[in-house]
Amino acid sequence: RMECGEKARLVEEHHKAAVAYSQAARALTQKRSICPASEYKKLRESAHDARTKCTEARVAVKRHIAEHGC
Repeated sequence: RMECGEKARLVEEHHKAAVAYSQAARALTQKRSICPASEYKKLRESAHDARTKCTEARVAVKRHIAEHGC
């Protein structure tokens, strides 16, 4: 079975997005009670953006697999 370069790229993008989301969520949890509200809001927005990117990357992998059959 041949390796699909596009699938590999999409999987790598998803992996990076998942790591970024994990780090953002961890920072949000760790600083929840020790940072000013303005900083917490920025951390929350960052975590939300990271989650959105992770979800979009996962959908891209699934779409590629469905369309390309790999």
